[in-house]
Amino acid sequence: MQFDAIALYLTETHFKITKVLDGDSFRVQNIFSKREKEIRLYGVNF
Repeated sequence: MQFDAIALYLTETHFKITKVLDGDSFRVQNIFSKREKEIRLYGVNF
């Protein structure tokens, strides 16, 4: 038996990349509130 998984996604705007951590993650900062967060891209192989 096979299931097709559909992942939820979140769209956020007005962010700029502040630091690239490695091949599949980076830190971004909101240009208005200056809040930072880390974004990881799973399943990306370089």
